[in-house]
This record gives sequence, structure tokens and C-alpha cells, in this order.
Amino acid sequence: MAATNSNREANPKTYRASHPLADWLPVRRPSLGLLTAGQWVSTVGNAFNGLALGWLVLSVTESRAALGMVSGVGDAVGLFMMVSGVWADRWNRRRTMLGADLIRAAAAFALGGLALTARASLTGIVALVILARLAGTFFAPASFALLPELVEREELGGANGILATARTSAGLVGQMAGGVLLGLFGPAALFLFNGASFTASSVSLAFIRPRPAAPPPTPPAQGAASLWRELKAGQHVIWQDPFLRRLVPIAMAVGFFSVAISVLDVAWVRQVLHAGPLVYGGFWVAAGVGGIVGSALSNRLVQRLAVVPLNVAAMVAIGAAVVALALVPNALWDLLCMLAMGFALGVQSTSINTALLLMVPEEAIGRSVGAIGALSNATGPVGAVLAGLAATVWPIARVLWLSGVLVALPSLAFWGVHAPAPLPKD
Repeated sequence: MAATNSNREANPKTYRASHPLADWLPVRRPSLGLLTAGQWVSTVGNAFNGLALGWLVLSVTESRAALGMVSGVGDAVGLFMMVSGVWADRWNRRRTMLGADLIRAAAAFALGGLALTARASLTGIVALVILARLAGTFFAPASFALLPELVEREELGGANGILATARTSAGLVGQMAGGVLLGLFGPAALFLFNGASFTASSVSLAFIRPRPAAPPPTPPAQGAASLWRELKAGQHVIWQDPFLRRLVPIAMAVGFFSVAISVLDVAWVRQVLHAGPLVYGGFWVAAGVGGIVGSALSNRLVQRLAVVPLNVAAMVAIGAAVVALALVPNALWDLLCMLAMGFALGVQSTSINTALLLMVPEEAIGRSVGAIGALSNATGPVGAVLAGLAATVWPIARVLWLSGVLVALPSLAFWGVHAPAPLPKD
């Protein structure tokens, strides 16, 4: 099997002549196809996990503040990505992802066990969330850095679009099926499926055959001094480019204000709309449908509008959708708002990721993206906790529409920044 994949990737022209779908990128690059399939399955599981986690926390505590606290603690672990991104450049990226998936599978199975035995406590939930998120800080930069090892540079935009569309469609399926399964079987079943999905993803990673990274990862034996130098090198890549330098504080501001919708969605559905799991899942199904379309159209929109104005428009649209949702507490209207928000999120995230892949040198992708991810998520934990606390004092609608307004405002800081130019390949 491995030899067949290797031959196909080494000789794409020969393979193209004998296969009717050979022009499709995942067929020409079988390792990309395996990565996409594994990510699709695990993203379905992640969608299940997100639904089940909020439902379980609210059921155990009946506290909106607890929703914000659990979300904030999980997001705070993301700050470790600043360091884990360095190891994504030092270590074998595929094996790093495989190990992270196995750890996340164990955490998900443990959450399912807690929910099954009806012994779930807030402390136990938080501990397992921290474990899973910590493993995720290694997976995220490694998976981002692995992509240039699977496709050629000119194929990065298409490959990133395929992965983004796959993840978004998987989130759609997960939210759609998760809402039904949550109502039928409760949160335990969703946690157990999530554990199985991470196991399946690890199997797909075992069969991926990337080309060797160039240059090879730095041996970790060089110690703390080397780690600090590599952290500084990753940050230097960010600060030397005006677009990336502006992107980080904007993303920090957006992360602070936008987290309210993901923290308070379950409370909005259960306590304001007085609806059940189907509507709760439907919220993110609608966002997923919009995200699929947005991810698929992102590269085409970038060619017409360029990255900077496109992201300004997308961030304004995200904020406007949240404001509109909060002003009209009606299930059908809110689903339409989530659809619009998902479309804007798909456009924004896919265009930014493609720009990063083209701008950052391959040997520094892990540490640079890790630094961007950590800094971008730095304000999320505080925003999550404050959103939960604010919703105990103010009506949820006020918290949401205020967050929507404040999401749109940071986009104005992008004006005057030139569109990013890809760095030359060494």
C-alpha cells in the first residue's frame, strides 16, 4: 500500500494517464487524500464533542458562568502553542499528529465514561478538556506545517481549500447528526464517537508518506537555549511583515469579542428560544453550510478582492450576523444569521491560512503558525469567562449584540496594509 502511494506521488503523469479522476488533487497526491479523510472524520467527532460538552456542563452546573469558565480554561491551554509550534518544526510532523490524536482519543473516551456513569463533576470535565486541548496544541501547528510536505508549492492554495471545505462539511455533518444523537442518547454517546474518530484519524496518519522536510527538524537535544532561539526566529517572521504584524492584534481583539457566541449558544437555545437539541445542533449546521460555501469560494474571492479588503468585509459580516441574531430571538431567523456568519468565517479563515502557507518559509511554518495561534487565542479565555459572567448580569441578547459590534470594529485596522506577497522559496 505504501509503495503504491509513493509511486503515484512520485510519478503523477503516469498515474494521470490511467485514472479518470487523476486531475483531482487528492487523487494525484494520495497522502493529501488520506489526511483529508482522517481530518473529516475527526472533525465530525469534534463537532459532536462541542455539542456534548456544553450540554453536559450546563446539565451538571446549571450555570452560564461555568460555561464560560470551561471554555476559557480550554482556550487558555492554547497559549502553549507558542512552544509546541517549535516542536512541530523539530519533530517528525506526522508522528506528532498521530500521538496527539491518540491522546485526544483517550480524553474523549474518558469524558464518555464520566457521562455514562453519571459521575461527571466540573473538576473532572475541566481536567480532561485541558488534556485534550494540550494535545491539540501539538497537532494544530504540525498539521499546518505538514501540508507543504504533501503537495507542491503551486498546489498549496488548492490543497488548503480542499482541507478547509472538508473540515467545514464534516462540521456540518457533525452538528446535524449530533443534535439528533444528543436528543436520543445523551452526551456520553457523542463523547465516545469523538474518541473513535480520533482513533480513525490516527490510522489514516499511519499510512501517509510525506516527502522529507527541508531542512530536517532541529534535534530537540540542543536544550532550552535552542528552544528560545527558535521561538524568537518564528516571531521574527511575523514582525518583519506588515500584514502579519497587523494580523496578530486584530485576531486577538476578534478572539476576545467573538467567543461569546460559542460560549452562550447552548444557553441561548435552551433558555431564550426554549428549544431542544435539534435546534441547538441546527445552529451550527447552518453555520457549517455557510462555511462550506465560503471555504470553497475563498480562493476565487481573493483573486477578485485581494486578502485585505476581503477580510475586512468578512469580519464586518461576522459581527453583523451576530448582532442580527441577538436582536431577533426567533429560531428560523437565527438559523439564517448563523448561515451568513458561517459563510463569512469560511472566507476569512481559508484566505488567511492560504496567505500564511505562501508567506512563511517551510522550515519555520510550525513555530510561526504556533506563535500566531497562541497570540491570537491569548484573549479568548478572558473573553469566554467574561461572556459567561456578563450573561449572569445582563440578558444574553445584550451580551451577544455587543460582542457582534466589537467583532466588526477591529477589521478597520487592516486599512492601509498592503496585500501580502509570498516569500520566495529557497
